[in-house]
Amino acid sequence: MELCLAVDHQCNLRCGYCYGGRKFNRPMTSETMQAAVDLAMARASGWLSITFFGGEPLLHLPLLRATESYVRQAQNAARARLLVLRFLLDTNGTLLDDEVVAWLGGLPRAKVFVSMDGDAAVHDLHRRDRAGQGSHARALAGIARLRAASIPLDLVAVISPETADALGDSLAFLSGLGAERILFHVDDRANWDAAAVARLALGLGRAGDGWLAAFRAGRSLIVEPFHSKILSHITGGLPCPARCRLAAQEIAVSPAGRIYPCAEMIGEDDREHLVVGHVDTGIDAERVLELRRSKERVYGACGACALKSRCQHHCGCRQLAVSGELGKLSARFCEIEALFIEQADRVAETLWGESCPAFRALYYDRAWRPEPGAE
Repeated sequence: MELCLAVDHQCNLRCGYCYGGRKFNRPMTSETMQAAVDLAMARASGWLSITFFGGEPLLHLPLLRATESYVRQAQNAARARLLVLRFLLDTNGTLLDDEVVAWLGGLPRAKVFVSMDGDAAVHDLHRRDRAGQGSHARALAGIARLRAASIPLDLVAVISPETADALGDSLAFLSGLGAERILFHVDDRANWDAAAVARLALGLGRAGDGWLAAFRAGRSLIVEPFHSKILSHITGGLPCPARCRLAAQEIAVSPAGRIYPCAEMIGEDDREHLVVGHVDTGIDAERVLELRRSKERVYGACGACALKSRCQHHCGCRQLAVSGELGKLSARFCEIEALFIEQADRVAETLWGESCPAFRALYYDRAWRPEPGAE
C-alpha cells in the first residue's frame, strides 16, 4: 500500500510547468495526517510506503517528523500484522539542509526523488523561485548532501518543448549526479506541435547515444522511460502499475483530507469528479469503479495498436494531462510514445548485437519483478 501525503499546496518555487496549480497555504493538520495513516494501515498488506508530497513538503519538516513517529507507534501497536515500512520524499531539492538529511538517514528504506532537469541552463528555464531566480545551484547542493550521507535518490526531469533537443546533454549531466535512476517525464500539458516533436526526436536520439556510451563503459544506468520500454519487450508487456488501476494500491490525500487516486490529480483540490473519499469517512468504492471505467475507455481506441503493451496509454494522470479527461488521448501522445519506444529498441538491439556485458547483466542476468505496488 502506498500512501501519498500532499502536506501543503505551498511551494518555495514557481516552476513553469507545475501541475499543482496555485501555490497557497493550506497545510495538512496532524489530525488529518493521523486519519490518513490509520486508513492506509488498515488497508495495507505486507508493506506500507509513505510518500511526502506537496507543494514542497520540506516546508513542513515538523509534520513529516510527526508522521514518521505516528507510523512507528501505530505499527508497534499492531504487532500481529507488522508491515514493511518505507518512506519516500518528493522534493525540489532546495531545502535539503543538514537537518533534513540527518532525519532522512534515520528513516527505514528512505529514498528521495529530486527534481532536476539538467544543467543550469535547462533546469533554470522553468524551475525558478518566486523572485524569478533559478534553483539549480541550491538543488545541486541538496543532492550533494544526500550523496555524502549515502541516501538513495532518483532524479526526476521534465522534458518541455523548449528543452527537448537538449536531452543528450541533460542525460550526460544527470548521469554524473549519483542517482539510482533518472526519470524523464514529458510535459504533456505543453504545446507539442510538429516542430517541438521534431526537436524531441532529435533529443531522444542524442540521449540514446549517451545511454549506449554508458553501457559500453560498463555502467548499467537505468533511465526511464527507456528502461520500461526495454522491459516491456523482454517480458512481453509490462503489467499495469497499481497506481494506474486508480486507488488499487495507492491513495493520495490532499491537505484537506480528501482522497484522490493519484497525487497528480490533487491540483488545487477542487476537482470534485476525481475525489474518491475522505480520510474521515473512507474510500467510496463505487466512485473508484466509476473512474476506472472512465479511464479504461482508452482501451477501445488502442485495441488494434501494436505498441499498446509498451506505452503508457493506461496511465490516468497522463490521460488527464493530454486531453483533460479520463479515457481519452491524442494522436500526438501516440507519436511521442512511439519515439521513446523506437529509441529504446535501437539502444537494446545495438547492445544485444554487441553482447554488451553491462546491458546483458542488467536485463537478462536478473529476474525482473514488479516493485511493491505493481501487479
